[in-house]
Amino acid sequence: MAMIIFDKHKFVRKLQEAGFDQKQAEGLTEAIRAAIDESELVTKKINRLSLRPSKSI
Repeated sequence: MAMIIFDKHKFVRKLQEAGFDQKQAEGLTEAIRAAIDESELVTKKINRLSLRPSKSI
């Protein structure tokens, strides 16, 4: 699985250029970063489960 590279500083700057104030831009950036982290964690867990050998009945 590829890790997502996320430049928080650049994203905050882009949001501010689009009209967000500093606090809004930083809050949205942190929320997106948390979602990416959680998504990567879930993907790792799914991959680990799918690699387990299946049990024969």
